[in-house]
Amino acid sequence: MFKQFLQASALQFVQIDSCRLGSVNENLAVLLMACKFQGGVGLCELVQHLILFDYISVSTSLHNPIVHKRYPDPGYSTEMLEESMSRYQYPQGEAWQGHTQS
Repeated sequence: MFKQFLQASALQFVQIDSCRLGSVNENLAVLLMACKFQGGVGLCELVQHLILFDYISVSTSLHNPIVHKRYPDPGYSTEMLEESMSRYQYPQGEAWQGHTQS
């Protein structure tokens, strides 16, 4: 929807959730359209690779991301907790007990 809103001049600033967009390509499309339609894009340190692309190739303004200790490495470096993986592993995980057919 960001692309449609930008094209319609319905917003001036976008805070993208890069994990929810379709892919890196989709994120790049939003960055490029924001530049074309003079909109700004807010990015967090989870997407340092997008920040660098935006700085080098698009807006040439460096974002100053808020640092969260949960995201130690650039890019999509997040990982699931071991407890979550064991709980939701299909079909042995606790979350699936009673929901699967025998």
